Amino acid sequence: MKKTVMVALVAAVVASFTVNAHATKLMVGAKGGFNFADIHGGDADLAVPIKAFGLGAFGLAEVSEKFTVQLEALWMKKGAENKETKLTLELSYLEFPLTAVATVPVGDNAQIVGFAGPVLSYLVNADSEADKDAGGDGDVKDEVNTWDVGGTVGIGAWLTSGQMMFTVDLRWSFGFKKIGTVGPVEDLQNNVISIFGGVAFPIGR
Repeated sequence: MKKTVMVALVAAVVASFTVNAHATKLMVGAKGGFNFADIHGGDADLAVPIKAFGLGAFGLAEVSEKFTVQLEALWMKKGAENKETKLTLELSYLEFPLTAVATVPVGDNAQIVGFAGPVLSYLVNADSEADKDAGGDGDVKDEVNTWDVGGTVGIGAWLTSGQMMFTVDLRWSFGFKKIGTVGPVEDLQNNVISIFGGVAFPIGR
């Protein structure tokens, strides 16, 4: 698994540099928003979505008038609440989505966008209220996989004002891997709906 993760990381970095070398326009920015986090699989019928947050930085490399590559580095909160016990599992990830973005102009300063691509996530923290309720310290990081591999798809809008560009998007992110290695999380996968807003500015040319 470690080899697969390393290959994915190297491929993402190489792809990013390759695209940047041929890009006609580069932009960087910051974004933040809310996650409606849930889990599916296994005993997910007992899960209730939780409201969490996400924030981070992103870069855009315009390849053509209708195609852009986006690389993001996001701090993402995920998890769910057990609807019977009302106890919450909260997972914090450092996430790296690499997406292809299709753009459609709808005016001189506005574009509608659609995007999709893979997501590589590194677990930073895992906190379980159920573990605390059972007398533990709540830290269940050793029961959760360090890496998650998934995908994301979404739609949004880009609005330009002078040199600045404002972004808003609605996305669905999902895990391909099981969240955990043992216990009640071993058959579960992340499932998140997010709303993000951001601002970007050009660099380079």
